[in-house]
Amino acid sequence: MPYYDDNGKITIDEAAANADIRRLQTAITQLENSKKAVISLQRQAAEGEGQTTAAVSEKCGELIGKINDMLNRLEETSAFIKKTVAHYQQVDADLKARIMSEEV
Repeated sequence: MPYYDDNGKITIDEAAANADIRRLQTAITQLENSKKAVISLQRQAAEGEGQTTAAVSEKCGELIGKINDMLNRLEETSAFIKKTVAHYQQVDADLKARIMSEEV
């Protein structure tokens, strides 16, 4: 849910953004663990013979690709949130500096 200032404009809630980043990092860790498990399964399937093991190995490869795509999107989202928070922190600092210089 967005946070609105006194003028009705949406503002960045740094605490909420950091909580989102923590949740993204948790999801990334879980996906990385899942990827390791799928890679292990793929290796085991590669040691076997027959159509079933070949199919399992192929599907593992597809799943690893999908996991990598999700990991990339989560990393990009996390980086975007961090960049946005940093941008608005700088905007706030600049505004504060201007206000302080006008008070002198």
